[in-house]
Amino acid sequence: MTINSGTKLGPYQVIQPAGSGGMGEVYKARDTRLDRTVAIKVLPSHLSADAHFRERFDREARAVSSLQHPHICVLHDVGQHEGTDYLVMEYLEGETLAERLLKGPLPTESALRYATEIADALDRAHKHGIVHRDLKPGNIMLTKSGAKILDFGLAKERKVSAIDANTMTAMATQAKPLTSEGSIVGTFQYMAPETLEGTEADARSDIFSFGAVLYEMLTGKRAFTGKTQASIIAAILASEPPPIATILPLTPLALDRLVRTCLAKDPDDRFQSAHDVYLQLKWLADGSSTASGQMPVILQRNKREVTLWALLAAAVLAAGIFGALYWHSTQAKPLVVRALLSETSSRLLSTGDNASPIVLSPDGKTAVYSALGELNRPMLYVRPVATLTGTPIPGTEDAKFSFWSPDSHSLGFFQNAKLRISDISGTPPVSIADAPDGRGGSWGPEGILFTPDTREGIFRVDTGGGAPKQITTVKKPDASTNRWPQWLPDGKHFLYFAGDHNNVRSDKTGEYFASLDLKEDRLVVRTNAAAQYVDGSLLYLRDSALVAQDFDASTGKLSGDAQVIAQGVNSEITTWKAVFHASSDPNMLVYQISGSVTGTKLQWVDLSGKVLGTVAARKHSLM
Repeated sequence: MTINSGTKLGPYQVIQPAGSGGMGEVYKARDTRLDRTVAIKVLPSHLSADAHFRERFDREARAVSSLQHPHICVLHDVGQHEGTDYLVMEYLEGETLAERLLKGPLPTESALRYATEIADALDRAHKHGIVHRDLKPGNIMLTKSGAKILDFGLAKERKVSAIDANTMTAMATQAKPLTSEGSIVGTFQYMAPETLEGTEADARSDIFSFGAVLYEMLTGKRAFTGKTQASIIAAILASEPPPIATILPLTPLALDRLVRTCLAKDPDDRFQSAHDVYLQLKWLADGSSTASGQMPVILQRNKREVTLWALLAAAVLAAGIFGALYWHSTQAKPLVVRALLSETSSRLLSTGDNASPIVLSPDGKTAVYSALGELNRPMLYVRPVATLTGTPIPGTEDAKFSFWSPDSHSLGFFQNAKLRISDISGTPPVSIADAPDGRGGSWGPEGILFTPDTREGIFRVDTGGGAPKQITTVKKPDASTNRWPQWLPDGKHFLYFAGDHNNVRSDKTGEYFASLDLKEDRLVVRTNAAAQYVDGSLLYLRDSALVAQDFDASTGKLSGDAQVIAQGVNSEITTWKAVFHASSDPNMLVYQISGSVTGTKLQWVDLSGKVLGTVAARKHSLM
């Protein structure tokens, strides 16, 4: 039967061709009974006569009709007209993912949103015993309401109920695959290795295909490529795609790990359910972390009013005070902050050439610090600020001077003469540059700024690795080191500290403002420890007092008066590093006060340092 515009298939009148879908042609049509636009998928007549293809077509109808999900295309009807079989499905406005990818990769946020929807839809299908078997960009529609999975034409019903051994034996001798033996069903560029080898597809095969699709969404490149079909199949069976970070440097390592897990060659090494993939993606898409919780607001704050929790904690050697500071222009509730150090974390390494002072994640939910572990060896610990204890991060032994990625999921640090990055879940660190004795790093949209050695300038390197580019040169004899760089919000300017090992009190020692092209490079404030920019303010030390002053990050100029926000903040002249760190959302500060203190108490302190009241007190054992 020839189908043209105006052709009627039962109560449906064809409007125009709308492309192809799997083994059938798709047409835009009008449902004359319900007066709505639909999509009709027609099985060509030369295939209708083939029992093999007819069975596959009928199976698609059964599979899709059993699935009701917002991200699976709805099946309205099944029919036959003058020997022509057809399906009637919802008509979707939008473009296929394949069409969208012709324009390049998707923004990470969009890719995560669509991927979460697709994983949720696959989970629904798998729970109904249905494996898609042909998941690919051409079978995913992007609409205003989100992603929609199309074309279950290759889906195969999977028995989910228990089957006894005799029944399985009978099935093994009687059942035949719906393709001839040795042939491949599906689009091989996205097919799992076990499917290419002739093993029956299951839900984990769809997860592999999903991983290949997500890889392409993020990078704009196929996970497996080759000049011939044979070479592509060989790549799927034996090769690994390039890490996403080498193509998209700022990709969260947790997302790269998720894709790699989906693409594992052995099905047992993949996620075992689409629901697990969905949960991981939702966590990434929501920007979640292991910290959560809310606390009542104790004091209301204007922009320069402060609520301070200070815990007086005993520790070994350089023990002191840790606190959490809030300053806000709104009346928003802060996160829970319990500034209590456990016995393990009280063995903190806050100062010294091999330390890693506590640093807050940009979202203010998590802190990372260096402490002596069970084997008396330094390593990094991660601690949600809403919990009471920290957890060691595997693979970070002897790591120092850690810093966060912008998305709060990953860390940079120096370890064994290398600059390394890793996500906080503890995946093996990745080396991206040599750094014989690193002195600070900052992770931003344009890569990582870092100081590779004690008497070096500032360098920049992509998070995917490559040759570092030197940005600043130490201005001798006024300085002997540039260190503790920090990206500013525009991605074109940064701060760094310059000091002189031969004259620590030099009037040229302090915080500098510079542009990547070094057309701007000037002293902002004279100080003996590195400063930090956060939310329109520059935090820096005046002697041992931590002050905040309004700072224009685009011009590098201070304005207004500096206001004291903490007294006696610990710092170390040999590294020019003060032990404080702030997050911008919410505005929160963690700092350490110099000197040993026994006993603990919780206090409110105003901007001048005056104690407003004591919340609680408790003893804490020395270690």
